[in-house]
Amino acid sequence: MRHFAFAGRCSTEDLQDPVASRNWQFTPATTLIAPAEGRTVAEFFDIGHSRALPWRRRPHACALLDGSCPMGRWSGRMPTVMR
Repeated sequence: MRHFAFAGRCSTEDLQDPVASRNWQFTPATTLIAPAEGRTVAEFFDIGHSRALPWRRRPHACALLDGSCPMGRWSGRMPTVMR
């Protein structure tokens, strides 16, 4: 089994439902990793941050980059599910 971290975001809490946005992003990510017997072991979801904002300036994405997740440090490549 391979372990993956999920990183997602929604730009505004008042115009977008964070729960629906998370599910809308998480579902295809889960489908993508399923053939590799993948399992999501950590989630990083930022609310209120534009996609134009670099990952380092989004609190939860930054935590993933800094290695605050159970998977260890970031490999230096953007996760496939976020491309």
